[in-house]
Amino acid sequence: MSEVPHTPADAEEFVETALGHKPQLIVHVGDLPATARALRKLLAQCEYLFDRDAPVKLVQPSDGGPMKAVPLTANTVVIETHDLCQPVKFNSRGELVAVTLPERVARMYLDMGEWNLRPLAGITTAPVLAADGSIRDVEGYDPETGLWCCSVPRLAVPERPDLEDAKTALRRLRATFKTFPFADAIRRRDPDLNVDVVDLAEPPGRDESAFFAQAYGSRPASSSRRRHCPAPEPAKGCSSERSAQLLLAFGRVLSLPVTIGRSLRNGSRLI
Repeated sequence: MSEVPHTPADAEEFVETALGHKPQLIVHVGDLPATARALRKLLAQCEYLFDRDAPVKLVQPSDGGPMKAVPLTANTVVIETHDLCQPVKFNSRGELVAVTLPERVARMYLDMGEWNLRPLAGITTAPVLAADGSIRDVEGYDPETGLWCCSVPRLAVPERPDLEDAKTALRRLRATFKTFPFADAIRRRDPDLNVDVVDLAEPPGRDESAFFAQAYGSRPASSSRRRHCPAPEPAKGCSSERSAQLLLAFGRVLSLPVTIGRSLRNGSRLI
């Protein structure tokens, strides 16, 4: 038979050959919930499906960017099912015939609430700092945190950092965030950037210290706080609230939630 079927006989053989490589999912017309439970067992084996309060599929964008978690719909459940198996049902003669998965079964699956999928806390392209201070070097799904790690940069960190290593790391961090508008920071004019920046020759202020402490896990692992920065006043720090007022420039204040150092499972945090 040629690759493209030209006659009904060729088409029947083509379909039988294609279905021969897939397991069958029997659609019990008189018990569709049983079919939905069987479908749940099948989809639970997929490496790219996860539980994020609803079944989601990890998808690679066409532009090569970070993976995206796309919620499943009734239609995509049907498509995923046919990628993995061939639904069949018994006809009036007691023979198994191929069918399309009924939409009712797909909706029952979505409404189950328990899908036996691995939990997905999120997708990160940043390294993960564990509760014990170690850096998790993971590509793909990390069961310890529930994160999908992709394109995470490799970090060169000493096995046993000393005080000088810590000071060097702090200087690098401060330099990275030197344009951040910490309310109590001593600032100077940067001629290259033509903006005011934190004066790195001075010790970090209360705001800056609290920022790095919270973002990098110095607070208790159980705390997941949102920072609230009130209108800048000298020597005043930021208090932890559910929303933040962040001074942007020229006296404008933007109110928005800012989550820093989000706690993950086992006390891990994003770096």
